Amino acid sequence: MRVIALALLVACTHAHGRGVDYAQADAMLDFLETPRAAQLEAVMAAPGTALIVAQQNVSRRITAAQYRTVLAAIGADRAPALAPADDSERAKRGVAGLRDDVWPALHWAAANRALLAARLADVRTLDAGAAATRLALAWLPDPTPPAVRLHVVMGGRAGAAAIDHDIYFDVLAMSFKASAGAGTYPSPPEIVEFFAHETHHVGLGAIVDRQRAQLRFDDVERRAYDLLVMLVSEGSATYFINAHHDLARMRDDPQYREHLADPERLLATIEHLLGELLAHRLDGDAYEQALTPLVASGFHSAGALLFDAIYRGSGRAAVLDVLRDPRQLLSAYVAAGGPHAFDRGLVARSVVLGVSGTGIADP
Repeated sequence: MRVIALALLVACTHAHGRGVDYAQADAMLDFLETPRAAQLEAVMAAPGTALIVAQQNVSRRITAAQYRTVLAAIGADRAPALAPADDSERAKRGVAGLRDDVWPALHWAAANRALLAARLADVRTLDAGAAATRLALAWLPDPTPPAVRLHVVMGGRAGAAAIDHDIYFDVLAMSFKASAGAGTYPSPPEIVEFFAHETHHVGLGAIVDRQRAQLRFDDVERRAYDLLVMLVSEGSATYFINAHHDLARMRDDPQYREHLADPERLLATIEHLLGELLAHRLDGDAYEQALTPLVASGFHSAGALLFDAIYRGSGRAAVLDVLRDPRQLLSAYVAAGGPHAFDRGLVARSVVLGVSGTGIADP
């Protein structure tokens, strides 16, 4: 996942695209061994913790103070009581994520420090940067290597994320999910693929930013464009890098299984959401509530379904065209013979987002 203009981590000394920052993960291991105030403050001061908080604020809303409260309760019998940061749907999702995902993982980590230490040591043996860049560039239309900074952290919701040009892999989050039966802990090549997935986001983000600067959106069209970008970004990285362009592989993964069990319903949900956006019927918290079923892996799964049809029906060149211009996603899917019958007017309107600066009027 990608957040624009996060002004942090300027003090990192490792070179772009080379080396990995382990400071936050090391601080977390120290805290797990000695959960005292000084060790907690070291975790909170680590740049990787700011990344963990920022990732949750992509589709939720939490504060560093809330994360500190959860971290301080690592040895408690239950998650601490938290009030949402505000009255928004994002803030409510933020509290739910801290309570239901982050605190259980941290609580589990306290009893599994040795396992986490061993897995962190294994990650240190990888030359993740160079290999991840090669994988990312294989599915990007621009051959310029993205300038990224790599981090290994512990204690977030996502197994991996991109925050501006900073990318992290979360050993604890991935280990806890595996322990809970929500997947398997990744092998060394799969860890490289997680870094590649996020590197792909950074590279694609630069392409999208250049296109965005040339288009003129009203507020309605901007949200619609961002929705298509999310589908293209998560769908392409997941399908081509992590799943090796094999939907069967995704269907075997608990993370995507539920969404992919009914492809027609999932794509109909995406179509409805985009149509409601452009018809001016979704805004503010109504939009956030409509997104809620998709914020975990729904965008990854729906995007993968769309790219599977495009790749199999029209080939790699058509995929690269969509990566150059996410507005082409639905039209490329239709041209490739994808099975879901998208509304023709919606497909036509999505192609010209940002040209007229107006959305679809209410019917």
